[in-house]
Amino acid sequence: MKRLTILRHATASMMQLVADDFERTLEPRGEEEAAEMGRQLSKRQIKPEQLVSSPAKRAITTAAIVAGELHYPVDDIAIEAEIYNAELQTLLDIVQHFSNRFDHVMLVGHNPGLSELGHYLTGQGQALPPPLAYW
Repeated sequence: MKRLTILRHATASMMQLVADDFERTLEPRGEEEAAEMGRQLSKRQIKPEQLVSSPAKRAITTAAIVAGELHYPVDDIAIEAEIYNAELQTLLDIVQHFSNRFDHVMLVGHNPGLSELGHYLTGQGQALPPPLAYW
């Protein structure tokens, strides 16, 4: 059975501190959240074969921190530009086109799209606060 882990980026800097939303960085608290999420995933032996991230700075940083905790090579994180600001249908298209050679993929991105994807796939209506994952 194929497995998808959906992970929202950790707490990012406030929008008014950065002119461009795409360039928002993680707050120090967000860096800790990402590391803790990685530790929790590792503890539960949730280790994806492929990590796919939005290219936005806060998402790729979250992905890199989580990857480090999972002993996943940071250089192997795949960047998918369409994840940034993606709506449900776009995310479904991205997931449907993941390589069949991977049984477990982790998708790192943004709300509201990731919450909508999680709800669509699981039937659970929970919004993803940073950084929360469905697996």
